[in-house]
Amino acid sequence: PAAVEWYRKAAAQGDILAQYQLGVCYEQGVGVLQNPGQAFEWYQKAAKYGYDRAQFSVGLCYGRGKGVLKDDTQAVVWIRRAAEQGHVDAMFMLGLCYEQGIGVPKDPVTAQEWKARAQEVQNQQGNQ
Repeated sequence: PAAVEWYRKAAAQGDILAQYQLGVCYEQGVGVLQNPGQAFEWYQKAAKYGYDRAQFSVGLCYGRGKGVLKDDTQAVVWIRRAAEQGHVDAMFMLGLCYEQGIGVPKDPVTAQEWKARAQEVQNQQGNQ
């Protein structure tokens, strides 16, 4: 709970990483009661400031209907924002959305492009 209090104080002062971490705490029930709605709210605060991990989490919340009404279109909007910043999981997920036509029209070419970009970034990270 001490970490949660630190996150809460830092988040209230606009610390983006603390906002994201507080979202993780609420999503997983670490130091607080599990609360998907609170998790979504904290993820969204950090996502609005461009934090890619939070943007991906917001997209997942929309895609799964956790803490917010399920909305595949909004899921893709947020996942794309993270993917455009190089978030590997978001790139791969965006490829799957195009492959399966979830939140976007089916587009196998765009699907393959995103998956290839994800693989490329993953390979670069593995070689460092």
